[in-house]
Amino acid sequence: IVFGDWSSDVCSSDLGNLTNLVEVEGQPEHGNNVTDNDTENVTALEATIDVNKTADRSVAKNGTVVNFTIVVTNAGVADLDPVVVTDTLPTCFEYLSSTFNGSESGGVVTWNLGRLNSSDSRIIALSAMVNCSGAGVVTNLVEVEGEPEHGDNVTDKDTAEIGRAHV
Repeated sequence: IVFGDWSSDVCSSDLGNLTNLVEVEGQPEHGNNVTDNDTENVTALEATIDVNKTADRSVAKNGTVVNFTIVVTNAGVADLDPVVVTDTLPTCFEYLSSTFNGSESGGVVTWNLGRLNSSDSRIIALSAMVNCSGAGVVTNLVEVEGEPEHGDNVTDKDTAEIGRAHV
């Protein structure tokens, strides 16, 4: 008797209901070969995550507070746990506050959203103050990563651009 664990990678084009077939053959010391087979139906679930970031203004001057809204959506059919969001503030932005237990360190704000079921969304907010002068455009990056029960982690990112007004 042979026992073991086997695994297989599933291509994204092979998602849905799948049939796993195993066939075995043995050669006894005497007599004919023996064979057997068995099948097991499994469901391969697609894991996908989306993040969308917006700012409440497109231009800000030194001392202006900018409020960002971040929407994280589990766009797949596989539940994700955990889901972690990381927002890297531009160097001339000073962190003020965030919702959903966001924690800031060195200009990077991190949220652990925990479990995000299929088709669920979370809306989180971040407030930062422009702390520099001069004209130009700064880009604020947000990244999200979700871990499905099986398979590779899924990621997405988005940016919001803020023009700095020279005053």
